[in-house]
Amino acid sequence: MEFKLAAVGDILMMGSLLTSAKQLNENKYAFEPIFQNVAPLLKQADLVIGNLETPLAGTEVHYTQSNPRTGFSMFNCPDDLASALKKTGFNVLTTANNHCMDRGRKGLVRTLQVLDKLELAHTGTYASDPRNENHLILDVKGIKGRNSQLFERNKQNPFVS
Repeated sequence: MEFKLAAVGDILMMGSLLTSAKQLNENKYAFEPIFQNVAPLLKQADLVIGNLETPLAGTEVHYTQSNPRTGFSMFNCPDDLASALKKTGFNVLTTANNHCMDRGRKGLVRTLQVLDKLELAHTGTYASDPRNENHLILDVKGIKGRNSQLFERNKQNPFVS
C-alpha cells in the first residue's frame, strides 16, 4: 500500500502578506488566494503536513510585535489562516517551533482550540501535559502510523515537546 505525502515548511503570515489578505472594511482575511497556485498540488497528496510557525492568539491591531527584551519579531495570525489551510488541503499542522509561545501559554492554547474547532489535526504542543498520550495516530489509506517525536521535551515548558 502506498500513499502520497506532501510536507510544507514554515507557514507564517506577516507584513505585506497580511496586508494583501485583509478584506477592506471588514475584520476578515482571505488567505486562500495566497495558496491558489500550490493548492492543486497539495490536493493530490493523501496526507498534507505543514509547520504552523505562528500562534492563532486572537484578533490584534498589530499581528507582528517586537519582543521588548530581544527586539526579535513575535508573531500572531488571524484565525482565517487556519480555515484557509484546511481549504487548501492541509490535514496536519505541527505547532512546536520557535514562535509557538509568541503570545504566551494563552496564545498557544487558543491556537490548539482554533485547530480543534476546524478539525485540523495537530502535534508538537499541547494544552496540558499529555504524559505518554502525546502521539498523533493517523490512518491514511488504511496505513496507520504515529507522528515521530521530532523535538526533545522542552524542560522550561512541558507543553511543548
